[in-house]
Amino acid sequence: MCDTHLNLNSDSVNARQTKAVSQMRAGDFESAVETLTEALVKNPNNNIALLNKAICHLQLKQLDEASLDYKTLSERIENSHAVHYGLAEIAHQKNNTAEAIKHYESYLEIAPKGTSEFEKVKATLAALKVE
Repeated sequence: MCDTHLNLNSDSVNARQTKAVSQMRAGDFESAVETLTEALVKNPNNNIALLNKAICHLQLKQLDEASLDYKTLSERIENSHAVHYGLAEIAHQKNNTAEAIKHYESYLEIAPKGTSEFEKVKATLAALKVE
């Protein structure tokens, strides 16, 4: 359905985003990066597309690319728990404990309380502080 919509309206950023989300849900992060890149060419200031692209890079373990996207988002959006989460995960995977702790703590200050992600971050932060 998304491909049909794209064929009818090849300039639609929304159609590309919808297609990318479907690709992400299917675990096809490489294709989603391509689709989101196309969307960002059409609208470079689309923070949702950029966030999804950062998530895809993170899932693909493309940490430098993910970091660039998250850092761009951090310049555009002040105090985003999603951005802090991504930057923390990158730092954690790169074994940069101090940076991971900083971003996990920032995440906990502003993220919605009581979610499974929030609880996971609390546990991860506690484990990092013990190391």
